[in-house]
Amino acid sequence: MNAGFSRSDARMDAGFARIDAHFVRVHEQLMKIRTTDFRILMSISLTTALGTLSLIVKVYGLF
Repeated sequence: MNAGFSRSDARMDAGFARIDAHFVRVHEQLMKIRTTDFRILMSISLTTALGTLSLIVKVYGLF
């Protein structure tokens, strides 16, 4: 009877290890996507700020 439990425990442990490895892969993929999204958002923000600043300088003739 104990041998049956140990086999099912081993199968459950293997299943949990496989699921845990899958979660690690998904987490790594999400971190890559989040880093890329942040870079894109930051570049859009900087471009908008510099474009607005240059438009203000041109309109008011500061330089």
